[in-house]
Amino acid sequence: MKELLPEGIRIQVLEKITPTAEEIRRQKETIQLIKTALSELADEKGYRYSFIEAEGSTGQKQTQIRGAADLDIFIGLRQEDYRDIIKRADDERDKRLSREIENLVEDWFRPAANSLDAKKVQKTYAQHPYLSFILDNMEVDLVACFAITAEELAKNGPITAVDRTYHHTKYILNHIDEVIRENIRMLKAFTKASQAYGDTCAVGRMGFTGYVLENICVISGTFSNALQIICNLADEPIDPLERGLEELKKIPRFRDDRYFVIDPTDTSRNAASSLSSRTYKWMVISSKNLLDNIRNKKQDTIVEKITEMGIPISPLPDWLGPHIFIFELESIEKKHYTIVRDKLYSIAELMERWVAKERTGEERFGKVLAEVHFKRNRYAIGCVVEKPHINETFERRGPPTRIESACESFKRANPKAYEREGYLWVSQQRKYTDAKTFAERILQKKVSDELKISDEHTRLSAELKTVLYRYVMPAEDVTLEPKKRLD
Repeated sequence: MKELLPEGIRIQVLEKITPTAEEIRRQKETIQLIKTALSELADEKGYRYSFIEAEGSTGQKQTQIRGAADLDIFIGLRQEDYRDIIKRADDERDKRLSREIENLVEDWFRPAANSLDAKKVQKTYAQHPYLSFILDNMEVDLVACFAITAEELAKNGPITAVDRTYHHTKYILNHIDEVIRENIRMLKAFTKASQAYGDTCAVGRMGFTGYVLENICVISGTFSNALQIICNLADEPIDPLERGLEELKKIPRFRDDRYFVIDPTDTSRNAASSLSSRTYKWMVISSKNLLDNIRNKKQDTIVEKITEMGIPISPLPDWLGPHIFIFELESIEKKHYTIVRDKLYSIAELMERWVAKERTGEERFGKVLAEVHFKRNRYAIGCVVEKPHINETFERRGPPTRIESACESFKRANPKAYEREGYLWVSQQRKYTDAKTFAERILQKKVSDELKISDEHTRLSAELKTVLYRYVMPAEDVTLEPKKRLD
């Protein structure tokens, strides 16, 4: 497919998003410092390993955009040193590996980080423990994996989930040239500007990962075609084995997946399995809008949509005020942001269900959309509701009048029940008639001890209002009109 993006605009975009030579120098220098600290300490303590390498966009791939500040250092463990554990059944193997890797984190990775005067050194968890810290204003993760061959990965799968990462790097390096690398950088920048990138996306719980975007660019040929592939992804999966959507859905491990970008290094894995439906739907809207601007050669708009990473906080319509509310929270314990984020998303999902409907299924406050937004140790959870205020009572429908035994039981429990349209009904009193008050009560009951609800509203709240109104509502195809105000 021919590139639709004019070359002059492409050059202008790349000038804004390509890392500077100084950035790359600092990243490489910091990576080398970390590798040296790890290897020297390994020699001192007798730890054996196959490799220590920087993976991810700032590592060998060099697909990062300007301002990237994360380094992923992978330490490849030798299988022969853990053979007795690896051969065990999955559950027992994972438990024992977690203990072994936790020991490496505490006895090897942490002392290495401390020897570099790293800041905010913190052990955190995915499938197994790893170490996070700040060094030279860069976020660093030290991750233990197993050194396995490409053939072992393709045939048997990984020992731990992160074993694939080394092979992701090799695959991308073998399938890109400088033009594709530029396309990757532009697509990553655009996805970040659309608030749909990675696990810090503002729309939905989980956005497009860098590896998914890299694979899209590898097969797309052009930047504009990459946007079109994203728009078609719900119906046209990406699979090196060329399986269609129906065939992929028949595979048990893929049954609940919505979107498919099958990992070319391990075709039993869907790299897009964690992509949130809301994030994807918003990215489709954003991509179609950008494609329209590219076709119409709207230079300034194109450059802005790809390169402007912030969330605007321009004033929202006055009528929207009663329909939208935000709660801010502050993390008072050292918890990794993904742990706090996931807990808040669970609460957001409860809010969407409970605020929308009564426990017995009747409508409560109508359509409800909830979203989470965070920066550093501060978090916000917000809602858009169709009906901010409702009546003190509602009609609850009981059993059909033809089912005598059920009606007798219902009448005993509700002496004032009455018949209408073939059912029993009863008027019930509501405890909450204000949506914000009810949502706040849910938050108070469900929020964990490491979070404190704040009375202060910062820019984070204003950003979340923008996200809800300008991104989430269109993504979920929810429209509120001034005439629907009930306050």
